Amino acid sequence: MSTIRRLLSSLLLLPSFAAGDPRALTIEDEDAPHVFVSIGQESEFSNGIGIFQRTTGRPYATFLDKDGDGVFDLLTYSVLDAHGDIISEVEDYGMDGQADFKLNFRDRSAEVFYLGEWREVQGFGERDPWIEYGDRQRPLKEVLAELGRDGF
Repeated sequence: MSTIRRLLSSLLLLPSFAAGDPRALTIEDEDAPHVFVSIGQESEFSNGIGIFQRTTGRPYATFLDKDGDGVFDLLTYSVLDAHGDIISEVEDYGMDGQADFKLNFRDRSAEVFYLGEWREVQGFGERDPWIEYGDRQRPLKEVLAELGRDGF
């Protein structure tokens, strides 16, 4: 049985977790990334699943139910190098299969999928970044809020 399958199977076999006991659970295996599951906690970021690099604890992927309705609202995944440094990160708001926001930490750039195409974020790293489309500009904060991301 693969390590990931073994980890997921062990999660489902825990009686307290299967019964909906609100708690956090960490599954660790020396041959696989760490898996963290949190349900029924107080924080808006607590209802979810995280998969983390074993040696650094940096996230590979997270699935969050931010509003507590039982449906995942946010997927993020990261590309990490062997040392755990983040190369890039992608966010999908609403988990509709269309990535919405990409950050590239190597070249310090960002893109947002807006009005049907990828648009480069201007002024990334500055106080109020924005995007341009046609002859218009729109603050990145507004665009991300429209796409379903709270805060930036």
